[in-house]
Amino acid sequence: MLDTIRIAVDEDFEAVWQLYVDVCERIPDDRYSPGWKLGLFPSREIIRNAIEAETLRVGITDRRIGAAMVLLPEDDEGHAGIAW
Repeated sequence: MLDTIRIAVDEDFEAVWQLYVDVCERIPDDRYSPGWKLGLFPSREIIRNAIEAETLRVGITDRRIGAAMVLLPEDDEGHAGIAW
């Protein structure tokens, strides 16, 4: 369970990147894999841009980042047509 969710700041970058590295190492054979390709999506640039735009949120548990998500006001083409 997360203790809090907040806007990511510059100091969170490396921890967020490591979270995505860890996730991407575990998902290739996962039945529900989102099909991410580390370095392409997610990439360090995407994470940096999201922090700068204040669209990246991090979930904190035990004073560590345990979740990360980018919130956008629009769909990207990869998600178009999905019935959320």
